[in-house]
Amino acid sequence: MKAKRTPAADGARIYLKLLALASPVLLGSAVSVAVDPDHRFHSRQYSARIAHYLVSGYNVIRTGEIDERMLQQQFIDSLVCPPPLAIFGSSRIMTLSSDDAGRNLINNGVSNASLNDILTIYQFYRRRRLVPRSILIDVDPWMLNEAFDEKGWLSEWRDLSAIRKDLRLPSIRSGTFAELSSRLHLMASPGYVGRSAAVAFYGSSLPSQPPNITHARFNAGRTRLSDGAITYGAQYRQRSSDETRVDVRKFLSVHPHYGFRGFISVTAAQREALSLLLRLMRKEGAQPLIVLMPYHPRVFPPMNNNEKFVSLDEIENEIRSIAGETGVSVSGSYSPLRAGVADSDFVDAIHLKPAAVAVMARRALGPAPVPMKHDRHCR
Repeated sequence: MKAKRTPAADGARIYLKLLALASPVLLGSAVSVAVDPDHRFHSRQYSARIAHYLVSGYNVIRTGEIDERMLQQQFIDSLVCPPPLAIFGSSRIMTLSSDDAGRNLINNGVSNASLNDILTIYQFYRRRRLVPRSILIDVDPWMLNEAFDEKGWLSEWRDLSAIRKDLRLPSIRSGTFAELSSRLHLMASPGYVGRSAAVAFYGSSLPSQPPNITHARFNAGRTRLSDGAITYGAQYRQRSSDETRVDVRKFLSVHPHYGFRGFISVTAAQREALSLLLRLMRKEGAQPLIVLMPYHPRVFPPMNNNEKFVSLDEIENEIRSIAGETGVSVSGSYSPLRAGVADSDFVDAIHLKPAAVAVMARRALGPAPVPMKHDRHCR
């Protein structure tokens, strides 16, 4: 005789089916969190370890996948006095080191930096009352695009909220929910689960393993130097001119170009935010300086003459106008011709080779001061 089905039995069957369907997702999420190859779930502890090694004078190999904003917060929190010079900006200036610039500095550049990132990193210094004496800011075009914000600052949104409040800029929504959503999405991401499983199998990069430290400046992998700057890994350092040309063609094939989605004009809001930040820096005793990094000679003309988006010349003029109003000097240019660089000075479509970055920075900074023997990074 067939057993009679009951609501309770039907509920149990549904529960078991759902559990069976969810089990792979739950297992994959557990592997992602446990292995965490990009240190996204153990980022604060991992970045604290890297910051400790940096202020202790070590270089750290392959740190590109960690939360760079969190690392900057940990790095700045580890300093004991204001640096004579801090470098703010994107990956376009992250290769600038103390040796290249000919003076002591801390490089606080972060990949894909937005104007909110610049505000946040300056707030790290303000909160510690360690405002640098000089700040060289690489202002990239997309920082003036109100539609651009990759929200890399989410993990440090409280500091961003604090400085925006002090500047009387529109407040941002709490980043807690957005950060949590991002982490939950990553946990179940097939790509991250697969990478985590591969790393677990080969045992190459578990969260429990310490960062790879060295005193060598150039290594096989990308290296974070003790002053915060980076050196490229061997493969990128040895790129041929043909590889650079391929990268330029790929960059030109993408529309809109990086950071230009919705970028029709420099809005009053972004203009005011940059202006208020520069005024605040000067008021608090820092000397801000702006440097504009050029685009590749084959990239600049089509970007500058695209009728669908604001031109690079117009953005540059706005920045120079803001700087003039706030008493801040501007060096460099988005135009490779005005910046005095050639094809051979680029490693890809938008990044200068480290030697060319150093030349641009030295022009912006002027003559180097007398070296301070016991104040290299003010640790």
